[in-house]
Amino acid sequence: MGERRQPDGTLSYDFSWLNGPPGGTYGFTVAPSSGQMTATALVMQARQFVDAFSGPGGIGETDFPDHLPAEAERST
Repeated sequence: MGERRQPDGTLSYDFSWLNGPPGGTYGFTVAPSSGQMTATALVMQARQFVDAFSGPGGIGETDFPDHLPAEAERST
């Protein structure tokens, strides 16, 4: 995870999704509406992104149909 400032001065956090598609080269950014985020809030936001990505209507279904979410991989 990396922390950086947006052009408007707000902080954002960049994540590398190591077990995500395609082959761990996908990443995403979390940007709080103001100030820094606690570690707990960052984890919660990252999990929400991953859940929405893989959930019904998420871009995972259409953009990365061969990717299995980690939970599905563990259950097989």
